[in-house]
Amino acid sequence: MRSLLLLAALCPALALSTPGLAQPAGAPAPAPAPAPPPTSDEAAITALNKELAEHWDASQRGQLVYLGYHSAAAVMCDGLELDPAKLSKVVHESFLDGTEQASAEDKAKLRDLLYSSLSLSTGVFMGLNSHDTAGFCKRAMSERNSAKDSSSLFKD
Repeated sequence: MRSLLLLAALCPALALSTPGLAQPAGAPAPAPAPAPPPTSDEAAITALNKELAEHWDASQRGQLVYLGYHSAAAVMCDGLELDPAKLSKVVHESFLDGTEQASAEDKAKLRDLLYSSLSLSTGVFMGLNSHDTAGFCKRAMSERNSAKDSSSLFKD
């Protein structure tokens, strides 16, 4: 009987000193369920960003994705054309600002890099939307029609 009383007295102390048995007040909640795997579209954009990160900062990568989307829509959709003035403004502000003093060789390298990066981005959006061109074009046309500012690169 004495052993049982001793065991009963020790149980709370034993539980508190044994990891996994103790549940002190305010214990952290269980870990949340893992996030679902990315969709194929998310995975493609992540891969594109990873590829572009070698040469471009985050802001420039965002602009290349933006340009790629609009370029793909202009290629794939009847009635959508890129506005050369809007396109030129984005390219100059995002990629060419401050390059006036660069050598001809450096300007040529930048031009080639910009062309290849824009082509890659455009190709990703063309591939992502090739299974539903009509839906993609409808969304792009809606964007053009609802843009109240110069956020759309399409001709008005």
